[in-house]
Amino acid sequence: YEGAVVLAKIDGTQNEVENIQIRGFPTVLVYAKGKKEEPAQELDGEQLTDTAKIVKTLKKMLALEDKKRPGEEEYQAAAKRFKVAVKGLKKSLVPAADALNKASEAIEALAAKEEL
Repeated sequence: YEGAVVLAKIDGTQNEVENIQIRGFPTVLVYAKGKKEEPAQELDGEQLTDTAKIVKTLKKMLALEDKKRPGEEEYQAAAKRFKVAVKGLKKSLVPAADALNKASEAIEALAAKEEL
């Protein structure tokens, strides 16, 4: 979401922000793009305990669309198929772990090639 989200950190115990009253720590103030006068929403306390919830909330508030990489749907289908297959194993999970480790090695090799 480059350009759509800016994260900034200040120490609220050392800085005062005009017209903003912080009720607790930590606090995240969310501003709509181009509107710096007043935060659109304040997140604090329990809202900040789960990173996934924070990201989901920010995406919703800022109307950010999910960005999918090419092949993501195929990947998700393959991951679901693997999970179902593993649940079907009646005995040891060692063969599944071996297969997953081999697949991981192949993917790591692909990722290393992309970095070149």
